Amino acid sequence: MTRSPPCTRHDRAGIDDPMLRDVLADASTRAGRNLSGLLRALYNHDGQLLATWRDAAARDRFAASLTASWQARTGNGRILNLAPSDEGYDYQEDVVDSDAD
Repeated sequence: MTRSPPCTRHDRAGIDDPMLRDVLADASTRAGRNLSGLLRALYNHDGQLLATWRDAAARDRFAASLTASWQARTGNGRILNLAPSDEGYDYQEDVVDSDAD
């Protein structure tokens, strides 16, 4: 069984928002496969969806299905399709480098 990602809305308690579950189900139908295993989380903040994908390949392949489903439900609501980066980020180095300028 594929574990479903948390589907949360900022002003609603719990992690099982019915609207986001519907959007995910519709997006999976549009994509022709269950997208649950490819997402880390869906988060609705004031009508903007933040979708965190497990990797950039999944985002690149299936973000259009999720975006279409979200916008069909919300009327062109904004969506950010996020994916983790393999690039290392050294905060300390960037701070030191910016002070050198």
